[in-house]
Amino acid sequence: AEHPWVLSALYSGNVYIWDYSNNTLIKSFEMGTNPVRCARFIVRKNWIIAGTDDMKLRVYNYNTMEKVKEWEAHTDYIRFIEIHPNR
Repeated sequence: AEHPWVLSALYSGNVYIWDYSNNTLIKSFEMGTNPVRCARFIVRKNWIIAGTDDMKLRVYNYNTMEKVKEWEAHTDYIRFIEIHPNR
């Protein structure tokens, strides 16, 4: 089932999932103390991925809120993430 959700990445180090149909916060993920500059849904996996100022990408399952993976992905702040459409 599709959800009326949007994802927001915050300078505070958090990522929020909002229900835009009624303006309510659905879930909150604390990525750490570093700013989160970008985040994307990977719906086919039930994941969110976020890029932070500590040069890491973090992947979470948005149903269970469990961390799937974390790794250093760049030598500078991660400012943008694009998801391959079918991989």
